[in-house]
Amino acid sequence: MIALSNAKINVGLYVTDKREDGYHNIESIFVPIALKDAVEIIPAKQTSFHSYGNAIPGESSSNSCLKALQLMQKEHESNNYEISLLKQIPIGAGLGGGSSNASTVLQLINKKEELNLSNERLKELALQIGSDNAFFIENKTQFVSGRGEHLQECALNLSGYQIALIFPNIHLSTHEAYQNITIAPASVDLKTLTAEKLFAEPNKVTNAFQEVFINQFPQSKKILTAYQKANALYASLSGSGSCFYGIFAPESEIPEQLRIFAQTNEYTYFESSCL
Repeated sequence: MIALSNAKINVGLYVTDKREDGYHNIESIFVPIALKDAVEIIPAKQTSFHSYGNAIPGESSSNSCLKALQLMQKEHESNNYEISLLKQIPIGAGLGGGSSNASTVLQLINKKEELNLSNERLKELALQIGSDNAFFIENKTQFVSGRGEHLQECALNLSGYQIALIFPNIHLSTHEAYQNITIAPASVDLKTLTAEKLFAEPNKVTNAFQEVFINQFPQSKKILTAYQKANALYASLSGSGSCFYGIFAPESEIPEQLRIFAQTNEYTYFESSCL
């Protein structure tokens, strides 16, 4: 059984305070995009995991897909599977690829074994794996708060808008990013933010990690300049980095100059769209 596992971008990301449990409270909008990995599960005598495409650092035994399977085995006595992952979403890019992969495994096992688990139950399981994971169960644009576990409807609708993604192939650890973050209330009400408001005042909706990332890697500021020159409606860092994105109107042609800019600087480049 195979399913596609898509990425997300953050529109606005504010770190509002630090919690007693060591996590931080955030406010953001998660928007699913059409950049995807592929996940396959096949019943097997022994559990195994194989990945193809982009190399995944670390031990395969710690991969989020295996964590999802192990959780289903613990909570719902699921069977053993051979899991195969074709990886296209960049690693450590702030695009939620690993979280999406894990949530896709939960959904595949739920379907394969006819467990009939509700989305709410799948979200509960997903949150045991990681803060971003629950979002990918319903996989629609939502306002996200808390440590990522609170999901609410919001006004923003970017469905069909074109996305140009530039990944500079550098990585700032989430731990290091949070050490240098400015904790402050959100400067806008993200729940009521519309596309019209976003594009009318693009500098008003910010990602708290962007300044930290650019301070650490000053050359990355040129990426935002490239989006500006290409007349992107809005551009930002996604998550805590390291991928930047620019939004363009539906059915528009993304300027070729962005791809050339990325190739010239040996950055990874994708074109996609908002779901």
